[in-house]
Amino acid sequence: MNPFSFFPRLPFVALVATPAILVSGCGKRSPDAVPDASPPRSQAFAGNGRPRVFAVNYPLAWFAERIGGDAIDLVYPVEPGVDPAFWEPADAQIADFQSADLILRNGASYAKWAEKVTLPESTQVDTSRAFADALIEVKDAATHSHGKGGEHSHSGTAFTTWLDIRQARSQAQAVRDALAALLPGRAAEFGERFEGLAGQLDLLDADLEAVGKSLAGRPVVASHPIYQYFVRRYGLNLQSVLWEPEVVP
Repeated sequence: MNPFSFFPRLPFVALVATPAILVSGCGKRSPDAVPDASPPRSQAFAGNGRPRVFAVNYPLAWFAERIGGDAIDLVYPVEPGVDPAFWEPADAQIADFQSADLILRNGASYAKWAEKVTLPESTQVDTSRAFADALIEVKDAATHSHGKGGEHSHSGTAFTTWLDIRQARSQAQAVRDALAALLPGRAAEFGERFEGLAGQLDLLDADLEAVGKSLAGRPVVASHPIYQYFVRRYGLNLQSVLWEPEVVP
């Protein structure tokens, strides 16, 4: 698997710089109510002895896969063609989440459905809590729809936290810590895998920083208003519009 493949799995975006053109792939709970990043305690697991780890988005699923490997049973239940940020699980899927050994939450208002159901606090980890004071609030965002997810708005807390690669690294570290707490006997293995992943993320961060500097303030257009953390980290002069993937602008 491409180590940076979670970028193409995000909703489509085109970044247009003058004269350069960049193309890349691209989804409220109060802070006191969000589960903290303290991982659950080690426990016995049913079935094959591997913990069932649920992730609410693809970046977190990818981090868990990279770090946990065959030590975990990873579940990413979002159907193809649906924006995972606004996905709503069916009753049977909610029951699956309730029986999970670990639920990896993105925080930052991502996956609002989880605020409406009862999930065990002890199994949830908010992977963005370490940088909660750096989250960005978005006001007056337009309502729109694309794919199978129906209408939605991007107002509230900006949730694509991982587009700042330093924040993505922090979220991967939270995943490592949670998995180590579930399987302390494999903590060293998880630590080694995290270090390999972190090194790749650091290289990507440096590359993106260089791209930002090379653009030197030239105008950039994004197809969706979801690049707040990317803009802040890499210093782009970016304006967001609403270009739907299935519609030619």
